[in-house]
Amino acid sequence: MIETIHLTKKFGNLVAVNDVSISVSKGSIYGLVGPNGSGKTTLIKHLVGIYRQDDGDVLLNGKPIYENPEAKAKIGYLSDQPLYHLHYTTEEMAKLYARIYPNWDYERYHYLKRIFQFSDQKKIRTLSKGMQKQATFWLTLCKGVEVLVLDEPIDGLDPMIRKQVRDLMIEDVTLKETTIIISSHNLRELEDLCDHIAILEDGKLILAREMNTLKNDLHKIQVAYQNMPIDFPLQDLDTISVKRTGSVYTIIARGNRREIFERVQATHPVVCDFIPLSLEEIFIHEVEGAQND
Repeated sequence: MIETIHLTKKFGNLVAVNDVSISVSKGSIYGLVGPNGSGKTTLIKHLVGIYRQDDGDVLLNGKPIYENPEAKAKIGYLSDQPLYHLHYTTEEMAKLYARIYPNWDYERYHYLKRIFQFSDQKKIRTLSKGMQKQATFWLTLCKGVEVLVLDEPIDGLDPMIRKQVRDLMIEDVTLKETTIIISSHNLRELEDLCDHIAILEDGKLILAREMNTLKNDLHKIQVAYQNMPIDFPLQDLDTISVKRTGSVYTIIARGNRREIFERVQATHPVVCDFIPLSLEEIFIHEVEGAQND
């Protein structure tokens, strides 16, 4: 398990991460989402031991990560700005990582060489940006770590490579119980990958839940009445937003679906439709709700 407990980090007067506690279980895929400047990358740099927190704890299996080589050897980090020596070849980087990571997997390295299908003898600086990103994934997936922390990892990859990378990550989780923490603005891909989601806004954690629970707790309902009431008839619902277009109300509400349905039906609508919400819609409504609090 990797976790933060009441983590706080300041840069001068800016509180970049404010009392954030998350707990990521072994073998899960945990998504971090939030607007630009919400604190995602700062949180990630604590999880991989780059930053030292001002307050709170950052732990891997109960032990601090910062300045702990044993813990860091169990964590693989793929930054939004890939970290490698550009004048090295991919093969030379592999030899370097093999000396750093005790569980480096050369068998997998050669297996992935067939998947990514480009020479590991070319200097990384001579590769296209997309191929440089592939090289970074190739190397990261061979480190034999317990935890992979990925910051905007799929940007710049073509659709076929994105699918291959997703499949490889799922394979690691399924077969090796690797824990993956992934930050991305591509909420559609996170929706397919993650079993847990945390939303950050202005350095604060506004939500952290299982994906299924998140989707089951927030509902979009369209309600229409034959004789439109003067006032909104569902004041007792835990609503996030209510919009009226003609004779139709579009409602975003929290709660148990059956209970919401029964309350709506008690007002005798002619139409009551529940419409599935995407992760992107949930994100927008949760962030807007946090900004309005």
